[in-house]
Amino acid sequence: MKEQELFSIGQVSKLCAVTPRMLRHYEKMGLIQPDKIADTGYRYYSIETMNLVQTIRYLIDDGFSLDEIKESLHYEIDSYRDLFIKKIEETEKELEYCKQRLTSLKNWCSLLIEVRETLRHPAFAPAIKYIPEDRYFFYERECLTDDIPAFASIETEYFTKSKQDGHNMIDVGGAFTYHYDSIDERIHDKYTKQRLIQVLFENSTRLEDTFDFGGFNAACVYHIGGLHDIYATYDKLLKWISENKFNLRGDAIERHVLDVYSTCQTANYVTEIILPLEEDTTFVELAESWK
Repeated sequence: MKEQELFSIGQVSKLCAVTPRMLRHYEKMGLIQPDKIADTGYRYYSIETMNLVQTIRYLIDDGFSLDEIKESLHYEIDSYRDLFIKKIEETEKELEYCKQRLTSLKNWCSLLIEVRETLRHPAFAPAIKYIPEDRYFFYERECLTDDIPAFASIETEYFTKSKQDGHNMIDVGGAFTYHYDSIDERIHDKYTKQRLIQVLFENSTRLEDTFDFGGFNAACVYHIGGLHDIYATYDKLLKWISENKFNLRGDAIERHVLDVYSTCQTANYVTEIILPLEEDTTFVELAESWK
């Protein structure tokens, strides 16, 4: 082989945009071999070897590990094809995960925006809202009325269970939301069951422990601050409901818009109290279906 047909390691490094150190690493792994080592120890590579370096770079950019690339160099065409099919399937899963993560990030950011707007207008301002039906994940736990566990406790159990079941937390999103069967039991801390619910994202594959929830009007108001005095906000909302002659369904929902997972400042906690009403929402649901 003629000397002029060979390229020094410096030339290959420059032409292929690969550091000399990485080229030597390729050598140690058996991916490439110098076509000539001069008496001085300098390495020289043929155009064919340089093309192989480029192929390695392309495969790295496509997500293949160096071990996978090393193995593939000895594959027949069918095995090489199967390797690509496997990588395509892996990449599709990664894309789905990234989509879910993006949705999760947007949802969390939306909560922070909602909090900022709420803190800008902290006055008591109840309103009637339509809560559209959606698919929710739920985690339920029985509890003793004389030993009501902290919200963080049930949330930790929920995290652990989800991980044990092989689910990512980004399958669900939005604020942690608690559903109570009775307003009175919630106000007096006499409930015997805690039910944590979160909206399932559109592409979630989770099927177990899910249910459809929503499709009703509700009287809503934001409570700002820690939960130790949320009962006063309940009283105000119930008084407003009575004055306006709305009929309550009987259950209560608390949506933790900003809590311990986003701030350590209890005074900035924002919790939305949602009290479902007994009202016909047929036409509201129809309008929602057109969106």
